[in-house]
Formats: sequence, C-alpha cells, structure tokens
Amino acid sequence: MILFGKNQYSVLFLGCIILTLLSSCDAYFSRPQPIDGKIQNSLSKEFHGLFKSNDDDLKIDISSKQINFIVKSDFSDAKKVYFQRGNKEFVVSNGKECQIFDTKFKNDSVFGRIVSNVRFTIDSNLVVKKNENYFVFNFQDTDPHKWGIFITEKSGSKLHIYDFKNEIEKRFKRNGKEIITEDFDTEDLIYFFKRKEEFLSERCWLNLQNKRIEFSED
Repeated sequence: MILFGKNQYSVLFLGCIILTLLSSCDAYFSRPQPIDGKIQNSLSKEFHGLFKSNDDDLKIDISSKQINFIVKSDFSDAKKVYFQRGNKEFVVSNGKECQIFDTKFKNDSVFGRIVSNVRFTIDSNLVVKKNENYFVFNFQDTDPHKWGIFITEKSGSKLHIYDFKNEIEKRFKRNGKEIITEDFDTEDLIYFFKRKEEFLSERCWLNLQNKRIEFSED
C-alpha cells in the first residue's frame, strides 16, 4: 500500500492528473519519514534522468531539485470540454487544459487519452530523506500535515520503487475515512527491507534517457 490518495496509482492532490501507477488507502503520515532520516537538500546525480514504467503510462523526470510525473490516463467527459488549437486537440479537465489523443466521440461525449504532468519541488512540497542506500520521497498534500511517501533505490539503469503492502496497515491509526499513520524511523526502514515479502512490494522504473525534459516554472 503506497500512502497516496483514493484512486489506484494516485499521487495525492493532482488536479486533472491521476497517476494510475501507485496504490492507495487514504493513508498519510503527519510529517516526513523516517523521522530520524537525513534530509537531502538535492537529489544526487544517480537519480537524474527520465524513467518510465513498464506499460509506459507513467514517466518520472528527476533533476536535482524536482520530480515531475508525466501521466497518460483515460479520459471521458461531455463534448463541450473539447476544443482544437491549430492541429492539436485539447480538453478542459478539472479547470486545466490537457492535450488529448486517440479521440473518439459518442453522442454528446468525448473519449480519449490525456497526457498531464505534475511537479514536486524540494523546499516546497517534497522532502527527501536518506538512510544507507534507501531514499524516502515524501510528497506533501494541500494539508501541510499530510504526507504520502514512497521508498526508492537506484540500481544501474533501474529506479526501484517500493510500496507498503496492505499487511502493514496493522501499524496504522484510523481517523474517520483517512488513515493517519504512525511514524517510523531508520531502524524500522531496515526492518521493512529485512522482511520485504511481508511489508513491501517493488516496482522498477527503467531509465529511458539521460537528458531531462524541462518544464516551465509556471
């Protein structure tokens, strides 16, 4: 179980973006984890580059200060949100313009695939903590007391991303529909990896290319 939002593979508060590659249970930490991990002021060069998921629906572009999620997701809505600009097609989703591909229309509805991106920045809504070979990426929700996380490890051209499994929910405190988790420290993190089959699930993100995709600062 990754601690991110409602939809499977979502990352907290992404507006028109639903990252369909991370699991969820309405679970959060109240502060960045692990509580005694060393805060990183920037991401080391070993993490820099563009990584993609096996099904190519999610790409992660990492620089020294930012992580950008680039997402392909299914889209459907009323036809009135569709428009063209030049030779490109767009829709308005949650108040934002998103380019749409593989567009189809049925009655008064439009269907297709949209590509969106969202950025997390160190010293803003991203805190990175390190323990030995493991990095924990903490993503802040709009509520400053809600943090979602995933644990990463770089090996060659692969960026390994680990989620918590459902079994670890027994450590959690429930608060209404949300789950506010207990803190964990670096010793806990080592323990999770020693009993990986019980606590963690792993995904691998392949390094797609060395150069980075640059986004404007809007």
